[in-house]
Amino acid sequence: MNRPIRVLCVDGDPATADRVASGIGGHTVRRSSSGRMGVDRGPDGGSDPDVDGGSDPDVDSDPGVDVVAAGSTEEAISIVDARPIDCVVSDHDPPEIDALRLLELVRARDPEVPLFVFPRTGSERLAGEATRHAAQYVPRTGEDDACLENESLGDGRLGDEYFDLGARVRTAIEDVRETLFDRLPIGAVEWDGSLGVARANREAEAILGYEESALRGEPWATIAADGDRDGLGTTCGVERNVTAGGETIACEWHHRTVTDDGGSIESVVSTFRDVTDRIERERRVSELRNRLRDLSFTTNVAETVRIAVDAAEDVMRAPLSGVHLLDDDGETIAPVLLVDQAHEAFGTPPAYERSAPPGSRAGFVWDVFERGEPGRLADVAADDRIRETTPAGSVIVYPLGDHGVFIVSAREPNAFTDTDDALAEILARTLTTALNRVEREKRRQERERRLGRLHEATRELIASDTQAEVADCAVAAAEDILGFSITLVRLYDADVGGLVPVADSDAVSDRLPDREAFGPDGGSLNWRAYDAGEVMVFDDIECVDAIDAGTGLRSLMILPLGEYGTLSVGELEPNAFDETDVSLARILATTVETVLEANDRKAAIRRQRDELEAQNARLERFADVLSHDLRSPLTVAQGRLELARETSPAAAEHHDAIARAHGRMGALIDDLLTLARDGEEVTETESVALGALLERCWDTVETGAAELRIRTERTVVADPNRLRQLFENLIRNAVEHGGEGITLTVGDLSDGDGFYVADDGPGIPSAERSKVFEFGYTTTRGGTGFGLSIVMRIAEAHGWSVTATESVDGGTRFEFRTDGS
Repeated sequence: MNRPIRVLCVDGDPATADRVASGIGGHTVRRSSSGRMGVDRGPDGGSDPDVDGGSDPDVDSDPGVDVVAAGSTEEAISIVDARPIDCVVSDHDPPEIDALRLLELVRARDPEVPLFVFPRTGSERLAGEATRHAAQYVPRTGEDDACLENESLGDGRLGDEYFDLGARVRTAIEDVRETLFDRLPIGAVEWDGSLGVARANREAEAILGYEESALRGEPWATIAADGDRDGLGTTCGVERNVTAGGETIACEWHHRTVTDDGGSIESVVSTFRDVTDRIERERRVSELRNRLRDLSFTTNVAETVRIAVDAAEDVMRAPLSGVHLLDDDGETIAPVLLVDQAHEAFGTPPAYERSAPPGSRAGFVWDVFERGEPGRLADVAADDRIRETTPAGSVIVYPLGDHGVFIVSAREPNAFTDTDDALAEILARTLTTALNRVEREKRRQERERRLGRLHEATRELIASDTQAEVADCAVAAAEDILGFSITLVRLYDADVGGLVPVADSDAVSDRLPDREAFGPDGGSLNWRAYDAGEVMVFDDIECVDAIDAGTGLRSLMILPLGEYGTLSVGELEPNAFDETDVSLARILATTVETVLEANDRKAAIRRQRDELEAQNARLERFADVLSHDLRSPLTVAQGRLELARETSPAAAEHHDAIARAHGRMGALIDDLLTLARDGEEVTETESVALGALLERCWDTVETGAAELRIRTERTVVADPNRLRQLFENLIRNAVEHGGEGITLTVGDLSDGDGFYVADDGPGIPSAERSKVFEFGYTTTRGGTGFGLSIVMRIAEAHGWSVTATESVDGGTRFEFRTDGS
């Protein structure tokens, strides 16, 4: 025993505890105001109020006696409840101190605690009651009061009863110490000065397998697995010890050395416990932790279950273990990997059918899987949950979520401890997490693969020119890439007023009857989805009012294709579509709708192109008529006019009028040719610097005294010949309407989105500005009315817009917006 003996002294006079301590040869312990205990260590009565409980009895270096003072029965009981008490000494002065009641309360807590009734006023009746309670009765003579009055406490003049009490308590100290040493719940060994075994308690005998008599006098080397290594050289540590039967065990030792005043060893008191199981458990936990870490990085099912099965064999010591996973049809939990010994024990690895009856191994496995809770059979042969023959004696089945089960099994019954169970459950949970992760990664890779193939199919869809081709490609993609066996595309037919089938997979004709158009009045799910413009997924159409109920079709997904129709996919089993299926089907439907829209636009563009080409052909023919059928007679007329000038000079005035008419007709023919040919869409362009082009145009037009100011460095993408015609017409228009003294300015629009051409002439009235681009509009007598129309046609052929407004000088300003070209 490694702590002082604790004696509880219950007396109304605090000095009694000091006298009892003096009679025993111990120290007094009192509570401070905070409720903590302080120990009086010296004859001067000084105490350390910060020592808790008279020093912790398990670590106190002084194996003496502490006398704990209490002033009442209630206080005494609170002390007994708070800490171990080895002996009780009590006055009897009811009601504050009732020794008999105290004895009953203490005995109820510990029947073997020595009890002493030490009354100031005794009686034969009290002595009898004390004896009946198996307590010793020691009456006081009253001499202690006289000693107290003479203030001679501590000078050796105690009453004889204190020394008598002290002797009796000492004898009862020693009995308690021996009892406590022997009854310690851990091993205890006391070594003598020569470090031979002086004594060993019963727990030490049980751990080491030796009788105390066989150990007495033996050195440390007798129980050391490492020979004569000095295991007593450290205060604590784990040592490898050997039992009487030769078994090596691991023990955790704590040693306390007792020396004399000269420093020589008097004895060593050691306590120890067998930690072999703990060390082994820690080793297995560490090894399992490494296996669990490996499970965090697996990439496929085979690798994942291999780590788990190896751990079951190596860490769990479960040689009949294995992983069984649910097969594709969902009716069998089939073996994936078993420990080698399991193959030897079972022969053919067992597969567990859902239809197996209760009492079978398969029935038990399926019950665990469906309940989602582990099933434990400590002794299979004695458990009626499995009534068929099996080589397994102990079995624990852990569910692995939706994947299957992990079976940890051994031949012997009761083979698994609570630790085994805990470790196996950790392994099973980690295995489930790893399988979930692998499955998610597998689904992700499959989704990426299907998405990649869907992107390839998109190119085929884009290359389709007709609705029928688009529908055929959509069905092929849904069937071959997304894996939907029943696929049907219906497109809206305005003439029919409903959705008509355009393309379908082979399975459609095998499973579904021929149906005509689905309209708003037929109760069709297709029409409902089309009309709502929403994707509809039905886990089981047998549970809804569906036209195709009873055909074998169970799962159905309908995806609207905008205004064009629907894409329907189905399967023969319920709940067939997961989130990935729906997501990919949405992508396919969106692609199909986009391609149908694009084809509509392309068809419209083709129609517009055809119409434009026909118009251009008509214009070209018109130009030919102008060029040949009109210009040829004009040329003849001009020739005749020249002859008339020569033969009839007197009619010169008339000849000049005729020449002016011929000139106007020529100008009209030229403008009409320009309109016919320059209205075509620009197809060949290049970068053109406006400033340089304007200077060349200015040089080719009769401008007289007019002035050109260029305020732009803009470059545009245009047909230079057509753009030259535009500027020449604008220059000619400005000079004709504004006079030879005008100034023409060309610059950038303030917002940077184009350029302007402005003059300082008389301008155009605001009411007339919207008419200036119309064919034949002119305000001059000799004008053709086509000049500005040609300007607008050339601008529009480049994709530009032109508007007429007022310049800052009050003249005319034409603004061209080029939209960044």
